[in-house]
Amino acid sequence: MKKRLLALLVVTALIASLAGCGSKSDSSTSSGAKSSSTQETTSQEATQKTEATPVKLKVWAPENQIQPGTMKSMTESFQKLHPEWDIDFTIETQGEDTAKDEILKDVSAAGDVFFFANDQLNE
Repeated sequence: MKKRLLALLVVTALIASLAGCGSKSDSSTSSGAKSSSTQETTSQEATQKTEATPVKLKVWAPENQIQPGTMKSMTESFQKLHPEWDIDFTIETQGEDTAKDEILKDVSAAGDVFFFANDQLNE
């Protein structure tokens, strides 16, 4: 489940980054075709907004990121960027220095998203 969610996040980021590379529609297109296309897009957006996929996401963060509200603002921003998911964030305190040890104890109980020191990447 965690791998699927991570893969979904990566794919979404790739699609979003490529969306700006698309070409603009031809200016010779008739206004009737543009109107139909606009209606289709609006209909698709409405459908996507009503069909948000529920997701539970556990975030491990250092206390200095939780206390000043940094994590709250980050999760709210992420939710606004991804209305296709109804994300239930669970934020738990876990220091960067101990994250590696806690993850290696039980990977299935670890946070889905976490901070950790980059010198622990190999483990």
